Order: sequence, then structure tokens, then C-alpha cells
Amino acid sequence: MVERISFGKNFSADFDFEDSAWSRLRSILSDGGRVGVACSGGADSVFLLHCLVWLFSGKPQNLFVLHFNHKVRAAAELDERYVESECARMGLRFVCGRPDKSPEKISENSLRKLRLDFFADASRRLKLDAIAQGHHCGDALESLLMRISRGAGLDGLCSPRAVSSLRGAEFLRPLLRLKKTRITSALASAHIAWREDESNAGTDYFRNRIRNVVLPELRNAVPTDLDACVLRTRRLLFEDSTALGGIFDSEFSRENGAWADMSRAVLSPLLRSYAAFARRAVEKFVAANGLSFRSGGTDEAVEKILRGADFSLRAGAGFLVFDSAESALRARFEKRVEAFECALSLGENVLPDSSRICVRRVFLDDAAVESLRGNDDSKRAYLDVSAFGVNGCSLVARTRRCGDMYAPVGCGGPKKIGELFCAKKTPPAKRKTLPAVCNNAGEILWIPTLAPARKYKIGGAGEALELTFSPEGY
Repeated sequence: MVERISFGKNFSADFDFEDSAWSRLRSILSDGGRVGVACSGGADSVFLLHCLVWLFSGKPQNLFVLHFNHKVRAAAELDERYVESECARMGLRFVCGRPDKSPEKISENSLRKLRLDFFADASRRLKLDAIAQGHHCGDALESLLMRISRGAGLDGLCSPRAVSSLRGAEFLRPLLRLKKTRITSALASAHIAWREDESNAGTDYFRNRIRNVVLPELRNAVPTDLDACVLRTRRLLFEDSTALGGIFDSEFSRENGAWADMSRAVLSPLLRSYAAFARRAVEKFVAANGLSFRSGGTDEAVEKILRGADFSLRAGAGFLVFDSAESALRARFEKRVEAFECALSLGENVLPDSSRICVRRVFLDDAAVESLRGNDDSKRAYLDVSAFGVNGCSLVARTRRCGDMYAPVGCGGPKKIGELFCAKKTPPAKRKTLPAVCNNAGEILWIPTLAPARKYKIGGAGEALELTFSPEGY
């Protein structure tokens, strides 16, 4: 949508805004709604701010300027003061956010999460109809390359979208058709200053490496207008995504109606026959039930649905289950089990949380002992038979306790269980389900996913103690 924007008396020009986002802004304006403008002080957000000041010239009280000071750069305070002074000059309400504390690890994701938390809170508190952001054509190109490198699907490659919702807030990005050079030249022509983020010129963050290292080489190598081609690619991807999404929504609703019972979803033959539809079903179902998958988990679920195979896969705090006989997805959550401590006998033992520990005496020859170097199987452990204790099989399985420590094979001394889990990268949701196996002296012998106790490591061929853990649902 082309609009002629005037920045004061001395400058006006035509700008091609993204239709859906700009139309939504006009609709909010006509309804007397409120809009927040995310403004860092950089060229893109300052340009957007002036565009919306022009658009809301009759209702400036409905425009709120949202600035988040991450407090990680030396110039952050100067950026905040600049945006605040611009708001005072234009008679706009300035809303500033700051982190309660800096994240333990400074990264693109941690800083983005802080901003989104601030935007979501501001949207609720100020009763905003939408928040406008200054993403431009170059940002879209960077996002596309970043998502390709991470293995994104069709919907992911359409990001950032002109209109999207997150955490109850609506986000509008009307500048996606504009090049950065068009934005900076317009500001310069109107004698409007902006702040430069000094970190943008570096390579500390992934986006900056794409922007400052990859893109210059790519632009030199491509014989066409790269930005124009990317805009067309995004438009075509969005068309396909919208069409597939519409067909999926219609088919899913036909099978499940209003979907009042979100713990169960029936998949029609169409949804079970194509990966694109099966993936949408899994993602929709997982999100609705508060479950969580990494991409590999989603891929596995889709592959099994297409094969018509029953499965039960851990998904965060519960399990995603597929019943091929009913062609239905189900959500199953673990029962909350209070602290327990129970004796283990030889053979299979069912614990109060429905997990199982099998205890066996086995004989290991030299080859078997050699193959167990490191002895770090996530579901099985081998220990010297002395771990049994003095009274035969005297083992106990219990829930973990605050302050639990032990020294597994490969560790120089006792460490807290939490530290060992972090080093092994055991998912937090999984840690809660793992018991501690102890002897009658109370010593921890093994915790699944970790190595067995160093004190009772196997010394050579001969009889050994084998412990096998089977979590409920596997």
C-alpha cells in the first residue's frame, strides 16, 4: 500500500508499506484503538515512529512508544535518553522497560525473550490493540537465511510475518517491503537523527554474522536484486503456507468439530497421508496440551503417523500418544508421585511412578568388560557385585533428595546431582522422573542417564550387577 508520508513541512515522499500491516493500523486508528511503537532509537524504528506520528496525527494520545533498555551496552543509557527526548518533543507517552537482572548468558535469544516479556506486559497493561515493529526487507532476508541454516519448515521461512500474534499481543510490521537504504535516506532528507547500535557492526551474534559476513558476499555473487527476489520468495512461501493451513484447518475441524476435548484429536486419512498435514496436526496438538518437542521429536512423530504405527513419545511434561486403531492423537501426563523409597529384589521391580528397574546378576567376559569402558549407558549400568552390600540383594530405589551427591565413573570426586545432569545435558523435564539407586548403606550407586558410582566400578571379568531402567511410557 503506497502512502505519501510527510515528515514536517520540508519533506514528504511515497513509501510502499506492507498492505495487511498498514491496513490493520488504519483500522485500529479508525476504531479509536491504541498502538505501541517498538523504538530502540535505531534508524528503522525511528522511521516507523515518524510514520505513525503522521498517521495518528489526529489522535497522538493513542500512540505509545515502547523502549527496552537491555543494559548490556555502554551506549544503552544514551539510546534511552534519546528516545525519551524525542517522545517529549513530539508529545508522546514514553514507556521504558529494563531487566530486573541481566540474563546469566547474553545471547540473541535471551535478549529477545526480555524484550518480548516487556512487550507482552505493556500490551496488557496499556490495553494496546497492536505493537508496530520496524523490521524491513533486510531483516526478512537475514531471518530467511538464519532459518534455512536451522532447518525451518514452510511456516518458519515466512518469518517475520507482517501480522502475527505472540503471548496475547498482536505485532504489525509495515516496513517489510522497504530497503534499509530507503529508510536512512528518507531520514537524512528530513533531517531526522537516529542512534547507531555499535554492536550491529560486530560478529558476536549469529544475525550480525549473517548481516556483516555472509550477505555482502552473497550480494556480490547474485546478479539480480537480491532483496526484490527475497520479497517475492517470501510472498510465494506465504501463499503456499496460507493455502496448506486453510486446508488443514478445514479438515481438522471436520473431524474434531469445536475440539472441546483437546486431549484427543482424530486425524482423517488426508491428515495421515501427507507429512505437511501430519506435522501441522502434531504441532497444533502439542501446543494445545502444553507439551513440548524438539524438532527431532516432531519428525519422529510425523514419520510414525505416516506409517500408521502406534507410538508414545515423551514430550516435555507428558507424552504424545498415537493410537492407529482410532487414528487419534492423545496426551498423557505422568501421575504426580510423592517421595518414595522401596526395596529392590532380583528381577523386574515396578516403582510407584510406574517406571521399572530390573536387577540381575550377570557374568561379563574380558570382551564385555572392554566394551563397557566409560560405562555411561543412559538406561543401563554395570557395577561390581560388592555394590549389593553384605546381605545379598540389599538395594533401594528412591526419589532424589535435595543435596544428593555422588562420584560417578570418570568424575574426580562427589558432585551434586544437578551439576552432573547439566554436564550430561539431561533435559530438565526428564530429570524429575529419574530415581536414585542406593545400597543398604545409603550410598548412591546409580542414577539413570549418568554413569554408575566410581567406587563400585567393574574391575575385570567375572560376576557383575546389572541395573536396567525403563521409564513409564517407553
